[in-house]
Amino acid sequence: MTKWLDELEASIDKLGIRCMPNHFWNVDESGLQDYFVPHKVVGEVGKPCYQATASEKGETTTIIAVFIVMDTYVKPMVIMCVKRLKPEWLDGISGSSHGGLTLRMSENGWVNKDLFVNWTEIFVSTSPKDDEKHHILFLDGHRSHVYNLDFIELMKWNKVDVWCFPAHTTHWLQPADKIFFRSLKYWWLKSGLNWLESVPE
Repeated sequence: MTKWLDELEASIDKLGIRCMPNHFWNVDESGLQDYFVPHKVVGEVGKPCYQATASEKGETTTIIAVFIVMDTYVKPMVIMCVKRLKPEWLDGISGSSHGGLTLRMSENGWVNKDLFVNWTEIFVSTSPKDDEKHHILFLDGHRSHVYNLDFIELMKWNKVDVWCFPAHTTHWLQPADKIFFRSLKYWWLKSGLNWLESVPE
């Protein structure tokens, strides 16, 4: 870990971006499942509580989000587990390229190499570039990232240096998990439970 931090610090100094927080990006992805189970229940003290749940975990929807500490972000990519996107799913999403997000699809709702390259193309074309200095992108070591030559080359040609967090440290170093996705999953669960309560039995 110390070696990683020393090398990062040396790279920051070499690129001349030490006091430029708008040059440090963080990207991560997380899966949301359409399987809603409350974390708390109301019951009699000392009595066991039981809850009927589905045997399957439901389908996964993956969110790819990237941001910097300066309250700047590139619109997230939402990957749905469908074979084709239905026009009605775009209702309420205004503007070009579906406004505040990008919708994509895959067989299992997960990100793959091709989808991550597609996200990279959007990132390098829409992220703010206030000067000619390099940017740094922090991410985990997922195989769709580190074993993806097209992604690495796109970043290189667009002056974005890629830094993977050291193994087994993302639970400490990954800010997206502690802030963005934590909040997203809370509201996803809350909205799902509210929807289940509104469905007639």
